[in-house]
Amino acid sequence: MIHVTDTKLLRFVSKRRIGFWGVAFKPGTDDTRESPILKIVSELLLRRSSTRSRIVYLDNHV
Repeated sequence: MIHVTDTKLLRFVSKRRIGFWGVAFKPGTDDTRESPILKIVSELLLRRSSTRSRIVYLDNHV
């Protein structure tokens, strides 16, 4: 993970809409348990960002 100061992060994410695709990290499933992105999403929500996520299956051959 990239480390930045809270001030810089807050300035970047405050009042922005941030989307995440493929929140589930296990192939062929919609299981989000232990997904590494969940920590990032919770941090962004604490910093007043609007987040949205989609679970999309991507084939390994794409």
